Amino acid sequence: MRHLPLALLAALILWAPIPFGSVTPWGVVVLIAGVSLVTLSVAATGKVALGDRRGVVLGLAGLGALGFGQAAAGLSLAPVLSRQAAVGWWTLALLFVAAMQIAGRPRARPVLLVAVLTATAFQVVYGGRQLVRDPYSIWGRAAGGPGRFRGTLVNSDHLAVWLEVVMAICLAWTWWAWRRSRREPRFVYRLAWLAPPIACWLGSARAVVATGSRAALAAVVLGAVFQVALLVAPSGRWWMSAALLGAVFVGGVAVVARGPAPDLGRQLSRPLHEVVASERFAVWGPSFELWRGAPLLGTGLGTFEEAFPRVQPPELQRNRWGRAHNDPLELLVTGGLVGVGLLAWALWILARRLWAVYRSGTLPAARAAALAGLAALAPVTLHEGVDFGLTVPANAVLLTVLLAVGAAGPTAAERGAAPLRSPYGRPPRPGSRARGGAAQPVR
Repeated sequence: MRHLPLALLAALILWAPIPFGSVTPWGVVVLIAGVSLVTLSVAATGKVALGDRRGVVLGLAGLGALGFGQAAAGLSLAPVLSRQAAVGWWTLALLFVAAMQIAGRPRARPVLLVAVLTATAFQVVYGGRQLVRDPYSIWGRAAGGPGRFRGTLVNSDHLAVWLEVVMAICLAWTWWAWRRSRREPRFVYRLAWLAPPIACWLGSARAVVATGSRAALAAVVLGAVFQVALLVAPSGRWWMSAALLGAVFVGGVAVVARGPAPDLGRQLSRPLHEVVASERFAVWGPSFELWRGAPLLGTGLGTFEEAFPRVQPPELQRNRWGRAHNDPLELLVTGGLVGVGLLAWALWILARRLWAVYRSGTLPAARAAALAGLAALAPVTLHEGVDFGLTVPANAVLLTVLLAVGAAGPTAAERGAAPLRSPYGRPPRPGSRARGGAAQPVR
């Protein structure tokens, strides 16, 4: 019974991307039911403790309350859609609580890592098979858009968001493996620890290139700069920045050189000014105009498609715009300043918690999970500034679980130990005394 929550959460991660990214109505219902089962199993096996992460849950739950309030008060253009969006935010709040509690249990992180890698491997294998046999269908059903590498997710850009999160996980796994490998006296043993996470990172990067997503490529490149700074800044060893960036560059060149030219050709074939002048960016101006009509509470969560025709310019009339192609802007339009404020508050508390665990924690595995969460925030945030990948339930589930697992780790103060001088310091060995407290085991 005590292992049931972990098994259910791992199964949820494996399942979420398979039914078209869980975007279908029945897929959403299955996902909500799965999250409910995971939460109930966690509640049945122990007390739920949130601590300073309570603000994250309150922020997500507050967004759900906002959606229901908009629908009840007649402030939403489509009350049914606002209630559906509210249920989605509440589901993510429950998932965050459940995943955080599960992550504190023995062997939870390795099991969840295996689940994520297995789900990703399936997407890569199915996506490759799909390109060869029928790039315009998924599970035998016609899928809109060009025939690009997308696995079981309807849009290749949305698969790229999943892969960006996986790349952050592989980066943190590499950091953990590097620390663990320093104990090995022989080079071949050190290589055995480092080879799997590096191979997973390179494979995920290659898959991002294969999606042909310009936004994903830019997010990965710019996110790598933040990730390098994240790895190096606490140590004070700035010479490592050049080495890490050089390694990223060499790895990127290797990935690109091994891949088909059309993949990267699509991403680099158009000049920047043509990309910026595309219809996707032309939606932003009218969206701001729409927000000014309801600046505080918005038009109602989930109602962008219903609201945009009010300000849709003639040059965009040939399409019906269901999304703003900018998640923060869409939340501003549909949730107003209140909705953006609630999400920003939750993310601020979450980022502080992740940094505290990564910077001062004493458990390498917990610190690696926090590092993965921080490393994922940069590329995903950049990508969501020009897309809407997190509206795909599978991506939202993966990122929520990752952030919850990272936030679940204890800080040094919570374990009664002195913080490490830097994230690169060696943890106290069993049997030794740590400054300011008893020795803590290495995990």
